[in-house]
Amino acid sequence: MQGRAVLPLALVAALAFGSSANPQPAPPSIPSASSRPGADSPLDLALTRLAAQDARVATVAYRLAVANVGLCRDTAPQLGMVVHSVLQYSPRLRAAVRRTFDIDDRPAVLGVVPGGPAAQAGLRANDILIAVNGQAVAAGSADQAGLNTDAPQSYREVQQALSMLQIALRQGPARVKVQRGASELDVILSPVSGCGYDTQLMPSDALNAAADGQHIFIDTAFVSYAASDNDLALILGHELAHDVMHHRERLDRQGFARELIGNLGSSRESLISVEYEADYVGLYLTARAGYDISGAGSFWRKLARDHGDPWYDHWDHPSAIARARALDATGQEIAAKIRAGAPLVPNVRSAGG
Repeated sequence: MQGRAVLPLALVAALAFGSSANPQPAPPSIPSASSRPGADSPLDLALTRLAAQDARVATVAYRLAVANVGLCRDTAPQLGMVVHSVLQYSPRLRAAVRRTFDIDDRPAVLGVVPGGPAAQAGLRANDILIAVNGQAVAAGSADQAGLNTDAPQSYREVQQALSMLQIALRQGPARVKVQRGASELDVILSPVSGCGYDTQLMPSDALNAAADGQHIFIDTAFVSYAASDNDLALILGHELAHDVMHHRERLDRQGFARELIGNLGSSRESLISVEYEADYVGLYLTARAGYDISGAGSFWRKLARDHGDPWYDHWDHPSAIARARALDATGQEIAAKIRAGAPLVPNVRSAGG
């Protein structure tokens, strides 16, 4: 399941006036800002670009989660949509959010995954969630204090809506009432099981992704850098592997002090070991989801050329070049299994255990 992170004004401005070396096409489920009267400011266009990124990330994450459910100890119903709320944005941004997406302060659909449960049910971007199985979706109220600040705001409404949907889908198909424009309609959302780790897009100009055992995080700049969905799947597959392999639990048992895999730790050998394992398992997860993994090594070599391997050769990560060589070998292993008709299961003891 997906939600929208609080978006600081400065980062929206950077996206509004900046340009990407690898511009990404907006999925068809994201309405164009230019199609709505008054929605032609740089801020509106930046919000629409972020919505397109969110939908792109959600689509790749959904494919990875569903294709690899058999290898995941933790599973959950997949919604196939991104949910956000005006109230989780900084107060200065709320008028633009309401205008850009034509929503009010209730949780609403930001984007849907093509072919996913939400799309199959007929849900669309900008549908406002009203009720799940007859239970009203809570609507928050804007805090009038500090309306001109960039302070983080409430994510509670989105969390409650996602929790309601998850609980309902664990019991079977759920009836969801939404408001679309001036009309209300009921749809039936049918559950699809997948790995139970949600993916969140984080507004940032850093080339970074992380996993904490329950979630996957990827920065907007890294999404833009990933020129194709194959590249994006490679990044997200690596982070999914951290969660699938329970690397956080493993490091906890060894007594390491770290928050997010790849950020903190106290044993170089152990941390580099889990990074290599995440690359290895992650490439399998990516291949199992139907993505082309032939360029995996090339992606890391290009990253090193473009950015000088600025952090991956630090004490807690192997270098990009070393990772590229290892991925080349893993790709050959996977190709051999495909030719032999063997199951695409990584050769590690704890995968799926």
